[in-house]
Amino acid sequence: MLVLAQALLISAALSPVVSGSATLRDVLPLIGGIAAVFACRALVVAAREAVSTRAAAAAVSELRGRVVDASIALGPRWRATNGAETTTLLSTGLEDLRPYFVSFLPQLVLVCTVTPAALGVILLLDFWSALIALLVIPLIPIFMILIGRFTQAASEDKLASMKRLTAQLLDLMSGLPTLRALGREKAPRTHLRTLGAANTKATMATLRVAFLSGGVLEFLTTLSVALVAVEVGMRLVFGNISLFHGLAVIMLAPEVFEPLRQVGAQFHASANGVTASRAAFDIIEEAQSADSPRCHHLPRPVSDDNRAGRCRRARTRHLGPRPDLGHHRPRHRDGSVRPFGCRKVDHRCVSAG
Repeated sequence: MLVLAQALLISAALSPVVSGSATLRDVLPLIGGIAAVFACRALVVAAREAVSTRAAAAAVSELRGRVVDASIALGPRWRATNGAETTTLLSTGLEDLRPYFVSFLPQLVLVCTVTPAALGVILLLDFWSALIALLVIPLIPIFMILIGRFTQAASEDKLASMKRLTAQLLDLMSGLPTLRALGREKAPRTHLRTLGAANTKATMATLRVAFLSGGVLEFLTTLSVALVAVEVGMRLVFGNISLFHGLAVIMLAPEVFEPLRQVGAQFHASANGVTASRAAFDIIEEAQSADSPRCHHLPRPVSDDNRAGRCRRARTRHLGPRPDLGHHRPRHRDGSVRPFGCRKVDHRCVSAG
């Protein structure tokens, strides 16, 4: 609302001075109001930046803690396989999520509030300018969606290459003493150069797509504002609109399209963080799905008495004679039975037989 007040106050201060119906001293109260609006806008922007920065730090810290807990719950075997990728995700991947909270979400709020309000004020001031702006607005989201698909693919490639490079570096650092002992410490250089080139290529692709998307959005925004400005200028020349209404419409037209452009630009800037957050939530969901079946298949606790009974039954079952086959006791050649443990050469066994 401060943006609307600023545009209307500037138009009210400039239009009488330009037309010659008032002097600079007459519009001094309006100039004071403009200065007050500027100060309020600066305070609001500073407060918004501070709150969004603290919220981003808290959200990233909480998400990092949940990923750490999920990796612990998945066990050492999972960490041995995915430890390097998780380390990259926790260290550099989630840090790219801060622009999403600091810049993208506030601009999304402005799109939902400032853009409709500015369009409504333009509609009250001039119908034809509002109609042109309303017809041009859908072009920006359409191009945002088209460019966003390419940006998402580039961000996923960037995150995958960064994980791959970090995993290879961690494995190399852990096995470097063995390689030096075998005299093979220079062998992985070619592979590391290949990984570094792949990471550089993915990074440049992400930057290229972000730059092109920003250029396209900037061109669309400038073209939209220019259409409104040309239409208002031609009507000012022929006297079909007053100077106050024309200046107000020209200054409010950028406020209709600027939040949309900023949303697109900030979304592309935070695309790497959004991709990293998806990977983090995949790990958390994997841990939750791995924990749920374990709760239903836990073995019952065995007491000491039951454990002793099982051991006695096991010894009886595996070491003792089978009851269906009878007792097999050693016999002499003449058919007499010897006691257990006696040898053939023992005379006591012979006499006992």
